[in-house]
Amino acid sequence: MPKVLKKMIPVLLWLLLWQAVSLIADNVIIIAGPVDTVKRLYELMGDESFYRSVFFSLARILSGLLISVFTAVIFAVIAYKYKPVKYFLKPMLGFIKSVPVAAVTVMLLIWWGADMLSFFVAFMVVFPACYESVLTGLDETDPKLLEMAGVYGIRGIKKAEYIYMPEVMPFVKSSLKSAVGMCFKACVAAEIIGLPASSIGEGIYDSKIVLDTAGVFAYTAVVIVLGVTFEFLTIKLLECIRPRKVRGLKQYAADHKEDFVLSVCGIGFGYDKNKTVIRDWNADYRSGETYFFTTPSGEGKTTRLHIIAGILKPVQGYLRPSDYKASILFQDDRLLPYMNIYDNILLVSDEDDSDEIKSATQYLIPDGADKKVSELSGGMKRRASLLRALFHESDILLLDEPFAGLDHDNIDKVKKIIEKYRNKRPVIIATHSDTEDKDNE
Repeated sequence: MPKVLKKMIPVLLWLLLWQAVSLIADNVIIIAGPVDTVKRLYELMGDESFYRSVFFSLARILSGLLISVFTAVIFAVIAYKYKPVKYFLKPMLGFIKSVPVAAVTVMLLIWWGADMLSFFVAFMVVFPACYESVLTGLDETDPKLLEMAGVYGIRGIKKAEYIYMPEVMPFVKSSLKSAVGMCFKACVAAEIIGLPASSIGEGIYDSKIVLDTAGVFAYTAVVIVLGVTFEFLTIKLLECIRPRKVRGLKQYAADHKEDFVLSVCGIGFGYDKNKTVIRDWNADYRSGETYFFTTPSGEGKTTRLHIIAGILKPVQGYLRPSDYKASILFQDDRLLPYMNIYDNILLVSDEDDSDEIKSATQYLIPDGADKKVSELSGGMKRRASLLRALFHESDILLLDEPFAGLDHDNIDKVKKIIEKYRNKRPVIIATHSDTEDKDNE
């Protein structure tokens, strides 16, 4: 059975039941059936005042809805960046969500009159839902992706577009799907109380006064249709909001410094006062050289890479120079799942390297170049992460377990790719055992 038909059959059954009840009652004042309602709606559509009422209500509801969404996004971003703002707004949001619409309507009538009633009620209904959904999405953004963005220079609008937006949009879509329909119902209910001139609420009230039940149902049907229509349009609009086509960076240097030396000077680090992971770390890492961190698990290999990458700050000592740039292959892949491999790499690479990126991807991951990351195997993700690190312009290359989970053929390919694209950068490899990795140099 077609999907549309499955949805229509229950609707038709309820309409038949409604018509049957109206025939049994045999009193159009007590209950008007769907046929009477359609007839009355047709009559209303011949009156110019009907269109003015619909336009008045729709304009104010939609303006309140749009401004509430815009304001909610701004306040959510501020609250995300500044926690005191989040705590300051929390009681106010709790009040807005708890207070009855009727009570708010009465107070708004006292303060501003009836003309802008539906605008403020729309704001009251939509703002809390949208604010909380955006804030939840921001709070739920994977912190590891944010660390990756910091290392690879994804900042500002690019960070908002490619990191935050895909995380936030599912929450916003879910909240607005229910909030938009609720907004129309609450606003019309407020209009029935406040009776702004030339509004749907006034039309429903006037129909009630003259016992025009069919007119009440006709206006109600208009509200339902408007609510469902704009709920549908809102979801479709949100689905159209997506990151733009990825463009690469214009990197700060085309050639790597052949005489680059990173000096680690007396660095110490601990995650808490009772556990020091690194003590008095001194070393020099020079262009063209490969270095291995081979201490046992739990003794700071990844921590050392993260200190060099700038993710962790040492409690003592310093790095010289302080203005270098690093590329890192993380232990976990930290790829953007909704992008394909090529876009993940290009996002942090030079636009001029696009052809080289395609060539390297085809060589190292021939079966997955055009697939989204969410569709790739673990090994494919690992190799994609390595290519991202290699193609990002930097002064030093940090590789955390680059051969983990790879068979011998792919290890050989990875070694060749590293040598081809390291461009004389110092390479530091963290590994559980230096035997296998050195044998594969």
